[in-house]
Amino acid sequence: MEYKYRYLHIAPPSARMMKGFIMMLNNYFTPSEHWILCRTTATGEDGFTALFPNIIDWKDLGRGKIRKLLGAVRTMKQAKNIVVHGFTFSLKWLTLMYFNRKELEQKGIWVIWGVDLYNYHRTKGNRFINKIINHMEDKIRESCRTSVVVFPTDVAVFRRIFGGEKTLFCAPIGFSEVSFSQWDEILAKRAEIAEKHPGAFTRPDRKVSIQIGHNAYPFNNHAIALSMLEPHKSKNILITMPMCYGNDYGDQQANYKDEIMHLAYGLFPPEKIRQLKDLMPLRRYYEFLGAVDVSILGAPRQNALGNIIPLLYMGKKLYLSNQNPLFSFFKSKGFEIHDINELHGAKYEDVIAPVKRSFPNPWIRNFYSVDGNAKRWEVVFGYSDGRYTKDEAYAAMEEFDREEEASIEEYLALDEEKQKAVRAEEEAQEQESIIVEELLQIYNWLETREKEDQKEREDKKKRREEWLRLVAESRERELRAAEIRKEKRRIAERREERGASERRKEEYLSSLQPKYLLITERRPAKK
Repeated sequence: MEYKYRYLHIAPPSARMMKGFIMMLNNYFTPSEHWILCRTTATGEDGFTALFPNIIDWKDLGRGKIRKLLGAVRTMKQAKNIVVHGFTFSLKWLTLMYFNRKELEQKGIWVIWGVDLYNYHRTKGNRFINKIINHMEDKIRESCRTSVVVFPTDVAVFRRIFGGEKTLFCAPIGFSEVSFSQWDEILAKRAEIAEKHPGAFTRPDRKVSIQIGHNAYPFNNHAIALSMLEPHKSKNILITMPMCYGNDYGDQQANYKDEIMHLAYGLFPPEKIRQLKDLMPLRRYYEFLGAVDVSILGAPRQNALGNIIPLLYMGKKLYLSNQNPLFSFFKSKGFEIHDINELHGAKYEDVIAPVKRSFPNPWIRNFYSVDGNAKRWEVVFGYSDGRYTKDEAYAAMEEFDREEEASIEEYLALDEEKQKAVRAEEEAQEQESIIVEELLQIYNWLETREKEDQKEREDKKKRREEWLRLVAESRERELRAAEIRKEKRRIAERREERGASERRKEEYLSSLQPKYLLITERRPAKK
């Protein structure tokens, strides 16, 4: 049978993350063999444009929804291979896929984006309707002949759900070279700022920029992150919460976005909370991530890779749930990843402390660059075309993994040497600080001792002066007492002399008294 399209890629409604992939297809593969069917109009609100010649626009499939869906079915039948990027379908697309499962069994390649693996079963609402929809969701997934996860940790999840017999590859939806150049430009600006203003944060207003979550899905656990940061609400921080999309697939939680923002404004002053309500152009969003100091992503599963990879590349501090397989995976690749539970009771200085690992880690370029992306997809397409057997394709993927591990080992060895040098310098500085501190303590001790000696000398002088004063006063008192005694003796002597004189006088008069009386008697009386 002659097919019009060798590969038909069915793109998700939001094609933001497909741009780099489409550019990779057109640069590394034959564009005329890979056609992209957009499930919405290609010139949509997210800025995705139909500049690529191999785009099949939704609006060109027919007039009206029914004709468009029938046009999509015709297009699928004209394709040799159907690559479905994410089973995040509306009910009409789900029905279309369910009743065309034979096309998927013969041609289907399911590219698993994450939410279509973890959160597609519905549990809320009418149980009978949910059972039907969940059955349809299961069947279209099971019917695909090949599946591709975009991140290694999803392999175990897929095998647990769908078994170990199904053909499964790991090939990322990579980033374009434009994205890498933008990240490098942001890093260069950051280095320039750091050189001019050591210790400055990334924001011009010197606020510490903290990101919580990346969309409005409840599994991001925004409330937990907010409660952990609440003790630091008085600090100079700005918490940004991207709420541009989410909570629109699978189990939805009514009014979740409003309730979370109400909680945020209840816990923090309004000037410290910022909500991103609208999607940004990708470059502007990278600039936003470049201004983030700390990112807290509390989902318990693989999620937010479009945020995590740029953040890690630019050396941002990242907190993840330890239940998230990304936590242990990134740690195994040499990244500095922090457990979100560390935020419980943590000091503010510890929360915002920058990472110590060198960045960017080479694993990101090896896995997510256009070259790293293309070599893995070449194996996927080669297997679909029959150029590789299943075993050969698996062996090729394992070889890529070994090459990446070798580069990681080299990076870790170099980083360890760097860390040793940093630790040696820190230890030298610490030793120098200890010596300076010891000298300072000795100086302070000598200064204190000198002050104590001076005080003791002054006290001794005061005591001597007081003693001399007391001695002088005592001598003065003794002199006064001696003068008093002397005066008393003189008075006593004068009294004694007067007494003796009086006694002599009396004795003399006593001896003269009879003669005196005789003379007196003989004297005639005056006339």
